[in-house]
Amino acid sequence: MTNNRLWILVVIVLIGSSSVAQTEMSSFTTTGSGLSTTMLSDYQTSGINPANLGWNRDGRKFHFGVAEISGSVFSQPLTRSDLFDLFKSDADFSTYDKAEAVKNFSNARLILDVSAMSAGFSFQDEKIGGFAFQVRDRNLTNLKMNNLVADILWLGYNSDYFDQKVIDEVTGQVIAGISTNPMSITDLLKGTTFTQLWIREYGLSYGRSVYSSDDVRLYVGAGIKLLSGMGIIEITTEEDKMVAYSSLSPGFKFN
Repeated sequence: MTNNRLWILVVIVLIGSSSVAQTEMSSFTTTGSGLSTTMLSDYQTSGINPANLGWNRDGRKFHFGVAEISGSVFSQPLTRSDLFDLFKSDADFSTYDKAEAVKNFSNARLILDVSAMSAGFSFQDEKIGGFAFQVRDRNLTNLKMNNLVADILWLGYNSDYFDQKVIDEVTGQVIAGISTNPMSITDLLKGTTFTQLWIREYGLSYGRSVYSSDDVRLYVGAGIKLLSGMGIIEITTEEDKMVAYSSLSPGFKFN
């Protein structure tokens, strides 16, 4: 009875408390759900659950992979079906759709995360455990546009920013636009933010079995990462001031 009361107390405490976990964004496209945490093995466990290196799913000791690319998109202005429609060759993007896109993209955040693993290697042995090594590049882009930038992006020369328009006599379409009262770049981009970050990850992981019985098996694992910044570009505009910052790795030999 005492043990039951103790467990009830623990459950109540856990329900009434909150905790914060570290997010591993580079693993999102590999996992997508908690199920993969228990199923992945070999070098793909790096950054997710290195303890899985302690068991082998296919009986092979060595696993090697190159050129694995994945990506994820977080979009406030677009739903999943909208994103799929963009890749349809027969999609009809009318003037009304463009006007709706201006509304949706104004002051909304768009985040693109692209991850490319150049090489991954793992060795797993029942006695000594498993080792994994990965080299992965990540490119994270964060964009937020004000209403005017979104208007020009989606409507082009049809935007109200261009008060004089050049119309093709044959097709009747607007082929050019002129603003007789042009705005400075600071005023034009006010409220717009753009950030692009490129980092390279070197990950080393280890996992093994520490206890085994007929009913229970216990695995432990650990991993370390070395992060190397390859480049960053950041542009922000607030009030009457625009701040732009960029830094590239010396390997680019660019000043």
